[in-house]
Amino acid sequence: MPLPLAFHKIDNRFEWGFTRNTVPGFRRIVNSLEKRRFCCDNELFEISFDDGYTSIYENAFPILEKTSLRAIVFIITDFIGKDSCWDIYPGACRFYHLDKTQIRSLAEAGFKIGSHTVTHRNLCRLDNGNLRSELEDSRKILEDICGFPVETISYPFGRYDKRVAETALECGYKYGYTFFKNHDDEMPDGLIQNLIRERIPVYLFDTPLSVLLKLGSLRSFENLKGRIIKSYNIFTDMLTGNR
Repeated sequence: MPLPLAFHKIDNRFEWGFTRNTVPGFRRIVNSLEKRRFCCDNELFEISFDDGYTSIYENAFPILEKTSLRAIVFIITDFIGKDSCWDIYPGACRFYHLDKTQIRSLAEAGFKIGSHTVTHRNLCRLDNGNLRSELEDSRKILEDICGFPVETISYPFGRYDKRVAETALECGYKYGYTFFKNHDDEMPDGLIQNLIRERIPVYLFDTPLSVLLKLGSLRSFENLKGRIIKSYNIFTDMLTGNR
């Protein structure tokens, strides 16, 4: 079955990283998916956005509302309405995160709202108390804002382990998402399996064709490219872990 796609910023402004898509590039990908009636039957959404930047509301929303594609935004609650000072891109401009009014508007328009934790720290490195706080506090804040149950989480940096998945389940989440699932994980319980579901990341250089390749026979090759690109965030992980 097709896996949902993961985006970050939809913005034409320059930054050093690859975790953005230009507005025209995103429109071409979305139009291609719509023409092919892209649908992830076993998922809650086809399109997801990590971090919750304002560009989702300003640039992605007007494109997606004209399609049948379902979308979810994963929010870092400590940075609602603030700039991206948590992210490490030397020389790049700051990008702002969605404020409460924008989050509420997206929810009312049919977007699902999910947690990306409170501070975007690597959950695997936290003690049990801080791990639970990141999961529980972010969920409550988002539910208070949008007025709907928040049952889905995207793990920062896509990093998880069995303890993280089990704690997410205990904190009321039904679904958890990573990028590259470790298929050697010994987590046979069906509820836990729902807490380690995969998405496919889409980057600045991706085109409608490369997205189709990610979904098809060359998925393994595209995943290798994705793993290499994702490796750069080790620096953000290290620095945010020391805040």
